[in-house]
Amino acid sequence: MNKTQTKAKTPLQRRPTLQGYGPASRTDTSGSPEDNFAPKRKDWSTLDADEIISKLNCHESFTLMEGHHLKDLPRFSDMANYQVSEAEQFDLWCFEVKRLIDTIKSKQPIDLEGPDEWFGQADEEAYLNLHKLATQLIYAINICVTDNELLLVEFEPMAANLDNYRASRTRLLKSFGPDGALHIGADSIRLTVENDRCFQALVNYITGTLAQVLLRVAEGEFWDTNVLIAVAKLSAKIKLVSFDLAKAAAISLAGAKDWEVRLARMQQNDFPAPSTKELSTGKDKQLYAAQREIGHEGGQYFRIMDTFQQCIDVLILRVAQGLAFDQAIDSGDAFEASSLIYDTGFLRQRTMLCQQRSGALGGSAHHTDIHCASFAFEVCLEVLEKLQKNRKPPKGSTSPYTSFYWKWTPILPTWSNNQRGVNGTAPLRDEPGSKSNENKKTDAIGLGTSRTGTLQLTSMKEIVTAYVPFIMLCGDFPSQLRAMLDNAHYIANPGETKTCKGEKFLASFALRTSKYQNVEDSDIKSVVVSDVARLRALSDWEQASSTGAQRFVSGDKLLDSPASHKGDASELQAANERISHGLRLIRGWIIDDRAIIVPYRWYCWGTLVGCGTLILGGLAIGFSVQERIRGVDPFNISVFCWALAGFLILYFKSIRVQEWPWRDFFLGRVVCRSVSEVVAVSAIDPQLLLSIFLYLEPVMNLQKRGPFGSIFARRDAENGFAIDVPLGTAATNEGGCFFVKVQSDTGPALVCLRLNYNGSYEDVEPRGNSAEGAEVKCRRLDTSWRWGEGPDEEPLYSLMTNSLTWTRVIGLHSANAAFD
Repeated sequence: MNKTQTKAKTPLQRRPTLQGYGPASRTDTSGSPEDNFAPKRKDWSTLDADEIISKLNCHESFTLMEGHHLKDLPRFSDMANYQVSEAEQFDLWCFEVKRLIDTIKSKQPIDLEGPDEWFGQADEEAYLNLHKLATQLIYAINICVTDNELLLVEFEPMAANLDNYRASRTRLLKSFGPDGALHIGADSIRLTVENDRCFQALVNYITGTLAQVLLRVAEGEFWDTNVLIAVAKLSAKIKLVSFDLAKAAAISLAGAKDWEVRLARMQQNDFPAPSTKELSTGKDKQLYAAQREIGHEGGQYFRIMDTFQQCIDVLILRVAQGLAFDQAIDSGDAFEASSLIYDTGFLRQRTMLCQQRSGALGGSAHHTDIHCASFAFEVCLEVLEKLQKNRKPPKGSTSPYTSFYWKWTPILPTWSNNQRGVNGTAPLRDEPGSKSNENKKTDAIGLGTSRTGTLQLTSMKEIVTAYVPFIMLCGDFPSQLRAMLDNAHYIANPGETKTCKGEKFLASFALRTSKYQNVEDSDIKSVVVSDVARLRALSDWEQASSTGAQRFVSGDKLLDSPASHKGDASELQAANERISHGLRLIRGWIIDDRAIIVPYRWYCWGTLVGCGTLILGGLAIGFSVQERIRGVDPFNISVFCWALAGFLILYFKSIRVQEWPWRDFFLGRVVCRSVSEVVAVSAIDPQLLLSIFLYLEPVMNLQKRGPFGSIFARRDAENGFAIDVPLGTAATNEGGCFFVKVQSDTGPALVCLRLNYNGSYEDVEPRGNSAEGAEVKCRRLDTSWRWGEGPDEEPLYSLMTNSLTWTRVIGLHSANAAFD
């Protein structure tokens, strides 16, 4: 047996880095994770329909390893219970596989099938019809999810998602159960004309566009085969059950009931459920007991089905939910939505910020979320540019329309590998022995030529064509795609699936209906016209508001040319250089969990040298004069110089910080325990310092306290670093935190949306709530204090972590304010 040699543990040392304490190891700057990516995918000619079709029935014989096969495994997305023979089912799957491969090999955005008359014009009726089609799709997906989750719970319970099962089953019961809303009036969600053909055209378009996105994200036979099989099977089943949703829902619910009976017989007393209040029903006890079962020996098969079948179900569900609307929250034909990918200025990181049609605001700073979103942006851009190329002149101005706006600015690959640090970002500190980065603009960003455009669409068919890929770059779709990709990497053999490289860019995409009216609130802005969109996504779409409909206009003319987009790259470069200057200062500091040690040699040693010179000067006068002046002791001057030097040392040592140990003073450094002390020592802009602390908080050990530190997550009320300067709105946004204005039970309130360094997707949705201690918020805006003087005076909002419930989202808070 080979014995593994144990390495000596590296002691934790204090070192000059943003993280504070940690192993004093050398940063590897030889490459980035992108070095392990597959090249950007541009050719899919190797996809073989016959080869993929041969694997459609992998449930009949699944290979675990060479010579070891499992026979007759459960079939996912099975249609046998819905009166479809195995031969018919296989033919449907084959048809879908060939359709998807033809779509992908075309390398062109696909068209939505059917004439314009099927979908109508961009009016309230057409949006209502789209809502009906999307609602049918949601119910069809719920049936697929319920059927598949039952198989997972029964055969591989550890892979099952009980929340998905409960949500899907509950939705079916509420709509198609004995007392369901659609049990009697099932035709209320069907179109009066060409419902089935419109629905199948919509499913074909959604699944085709989704397949194009998925096969750009990664490559490898394992990924390609399972993605196409899963999308094909789900597409076939969705189309089948949509013909009679009430009957299909009844079959699915009956299957769930039969399974519950079988489970009750199997479990008996072998797996008693935990005695918690949440497990109040017998059904919950059975589900949790089943989840403790030992997994099926074909666990790999079920994990593959869960990763592809169920994850793709969720992706299609997100698109369907984006096409539908909630009448209690938003209007069918009066809404706005937008999505940004902007440069943060920190370590070359980008962040996604979006506003959904319901008003929900969300975003993500996770690098893989941004990477996955980039492929959806690419597909959406291609669709919009194709529509722009083929569009017809708009009809009269009185016709309802939906406008799409976009700006895409590529980031040039000007940053060399030897300047990259961990995760492809700028190194947090210089390497020992390397030259200082003081004069290097390592965070400078090179930008290419922007691709901009606007569309004013009056045909609902064209709107759906653009709207479907737009949904894939808005909301949590990229985050769900990232979860699917992570699972695929986890279950695949090493090297079987590789993430593809994608383009890096800044983007600002938006859509708005002609009936949308801006909220009359000077404190808020929509995402697409916010300061972060203008400065960091280079979007500068002018906005004119009136008592009527709000449109992107300039006078009476609709902005319909690339020249109307005036994002200023020089302003972005200046803002990034300001942040880079702050980071260069911080790289020379030592940051621990309570204080910041700033090198201050020129000040300390300059003071000592000056005072020493004064003392030596006094002594020199005494020795040189001696007794030449009768009646005067020249050494009194040296005594005076000694006293003056001592006073000056004490004075210069006391005016900067409250506590300054003599040892640190003589070593040429100062221990700062508050923001004001750091500012006094380093002359850094306090708002810049606070924004750096806020954005990099997930990777910094510094604990905070003080009257203005509520927004920080790492807090120590007794020994933390004092935040004695309030953050302004600009610094808060620069630090990755946005305040969303909501209508709560106590009036208008602010809820924090936190998108700092590498943070996962978060959002603030209508009819939401924030639990006690979950996130900071401002409950009352009408009781704010004031901060500053004269023209700089602004409201000071008190932040707290109490629970809050709200009914709707008003918008992104953009007014100048301070937060404690």
